[in-house]
Amino acid sequence: MSTNQETAVQETTCERNCSTFIKGAIIGGLVGAAAALLLAPKSGRELRCDLAEGAQNVTGKTKEVALDLSSKAATAVKNAGEKAETVVSGVKEASTAIATSVKDATTGAAHQVKEATIQAVQSVKSASSDIAEGVVEELKKED
Repeated sequence: MSTNQETAVQETTCERNCSTFIKGAIIGGLVGAAAALLLAPKSGRELRCDLAEGAQNVTGKTKEVALDLSSKAATAVKNAGEKAETVVSGVKEASTAIATSVKDATTGAAHQVKEATIQAVQSVKSASSDIAEGVVEELKKED
């Protein structure tokens, strides 16, 4: 498994854990409030004040958890972007190096072909000249 895939799995696991925690906190708050209603020997006014205070506490905690989760998600996105930039940069560098190698190899091969062609042409000219001289000598002998 690559590092990017491992990071994605870890981020997904973190998001699931945070989501589960938030759900648990909300359900726990509701269960606690219900238990307080049923078990508290208080007057209606006191009970309403306690419920309002409990609701405010749950709301505050929920906001805190949401902000924390938002911050962690933003950090994870930033890290993933930085890693993606690093990978893209590495791929660009590797492709440039490969292109340069291919270009150098092609240029070298073209130069070798040119040299071989020049030598072949010179050999053909020399052989043609020798053959022409031989033919001229044979023709002179026949005369």
